[in-house]
Amino acid sequence: MRYDTCVDGCMLFTKDTEVECCQCHQHRYDDEMKPFRTINVLPITQQLGLLLYNKETRQDLHHRSEYSLSGNYDDVFSGSYYQGLMDQHFTNEYDIAIGLYTDGFAPSSKSSSSLTMVHLVIYNYHPSIRVRTERMLQVCVMPGPKSPKGAGFWSFLGPLMDELEVLATAGMAVTCDDGTTVQSKVHLLVATGDMPAVTALCGHSGHMSTYGCRLCPAVGVPGWNGYGKFIVPNAHNLGLAWWSKDVFIEGGIK
Repeated sequence: MRYDTCVDGCMLFTKDTEVECCQCHQHRYDDEMKPFRTINVLPITQQLGLLLYNKETRQDLHHRSEYSLSGNYDDVFSGSYYQGLMDQHFTNEYDIAIGLYTDGFAPSSKSSSSLTMVHLVIYNYHPSIRVRTERMLQVCVMPGPKSPKGAGFWSFLGPLMDELEVLATAGMAVTCDDGTTVQSKVHLLVATGDMPAVTALCGHSGHMSTYGCRLCPAVGVPGWNGYGKFIVPNAHNLGLAWWSKDVFIEGGIK
């Protein structure tokens, strides 16, 4: 699906009423009401449905349902988080567990632009094959040249989150190549990435910002040479309450 974006890549427009960027305030449309910029966001329902449709890839998705604890932490399914969800949310052999990964990069060594790739890892695959390029699902590339922050960053993930909400609750029914019909729900276990991407995911401005701590509102102070930011472990800072969930959602950590 095609969506309009800010010309500088600050946000994705998901509502018809949005006419300017929430960050840089540049206009969405030109004088002829044509969007300055658009990108493709690939729906995952069809992509996952095709994997279930085909007998070969459908069999490859059985690793999760066939996994058993061995006493070693050898897979994402070994962890207590998945084990706590399994009985309620993974009752079907074709239910799918996925992870969301984001990674920012420059298109060339001399470029000042920043692109951010969004892709999904399907944990139902065996660990030996799940991170192969052909096994992962590409969702979109945030086009830059600016790196989206806070609500702007999450606007690019909005269509995916809406789709995942449906897949996690209603699920999907797929008529396979052998004529059988399978039911499947899809659950997101983790959202992560490299450090800049995780900073954006949690609505933080980074460890070099005024409030550089991701946990509490301790104010960073410059180093002796004027560079960097450091958190002083004094009584005041150690007694501060942690950031609330709402602050992260609103992207209020500067």
